[in-house]
Formats: sequence, structure tokens, C-alpha cells
Amino acid sequence: MYVLEGSTLGGQVIARQLAKANIPARAYFSGHAEQTGPLWKTFVGLLTQAATPPMPMLL
Repeated sequence: MYVLEGSTLGGQVIARQLAKANIPARAYFSGHAEQTGPLWKTFVGLLTQAATPPMPMLL
């Protein structure tokens, strides 16, 4: 999942470079468009939460 979701960030970089070069065929690299950044942050937050061990209870 990490690689798949992370590749959408790289796709955004590629899409911008294609736009600068006036290459119209760039929809494949657009990922989730404007939502790519926020979705990535949500994914990383969930991943961090799942990988963080719970704090032991002190009695």
C-alpha cells in the first residue's frame, strides 16, 4: 500500500513536468488530483497509528 499510495505523489511531479513541456497526455499521472496530498497525509497517519504500540497502563 505504501508504494502504491506513494507513487501518486511521484505522479504529480511527472504530471507537472509534462504540463511544462506542453504534453497533453498526462491524466494517468494525476493520481487523485487535488486530493493526492490530503489523502497521502491521511494514509501516513493511519499507517503510523497502526504501527505504534499502545502505551502500557500504569496501575
